[in-house]
Amino acid sequence: MSRPARFALSHAHLAIADIPAGAVVVHAANGLGTWGSGVAAALRASFPAAYRVYADFCAAAKVRPDDRWPARDAVAGRCLLIPPQPGDVRRGGPAVTIACVFTSFGYGRPDAGTGKPGRDPAGVILDQTSQALADLRLQLDEAAGTGEPVAVYSPRFNSGAFKVPWERTASLIVDRFDGWDGSWVVFDPPP
Repeated sequence: MSRPARFALSHAHLAIADIPAGAVVVHAANGLGTWGSGVAAALRASFPAAYRVYADFCAAAKVRPDDRWPARDAVAGRCLLIPPQPGDVRRGGPAVTIACVFTSFGYGRPDAGTGKPGRDPAGVILDQTSQALADLRLQLDEAAGTGEPVAVYSPRFNSGAFKVPWERTASLIVDRFDGWDGSWVVFDPPP
């Protein structure tokens, strides 16, 4: 009896608007409620209703309503699946589920004046990525009985604004999704 093939990533040049309906789009998110740069900013422009769900999720993670930032342990290392939002589809966006993997609590440089947390160190980002991918896999496995194998699309997340070498994140994906029945396409913008 042969062992099933090891899970592998495939690659494609693809615009966000060309991701097929029904797919899951995974991207790295911070826990502060901001999709402000890179692919996150492009997702915010294409999927403003999904962005609102994400921002509301982060706001709800505050310990007290008047806190400026959510609690780190309420978001870091988790995955938020946002189903297709009717408003985004009406605007012409593909009917995709967006998976926010909370890989860094903050972003950019810390701001002592506002107390804004900065980007986490690479080792912390990788630990939180591993946890968030485990959460994503669990949620996808729970939904697996509802139809066809899941098609996941992602950019080379963590490698842009979070400055983690893509190979390290890719290795975590392959490890966390070993034996999984779906597909994972890493997309780069069209040339």
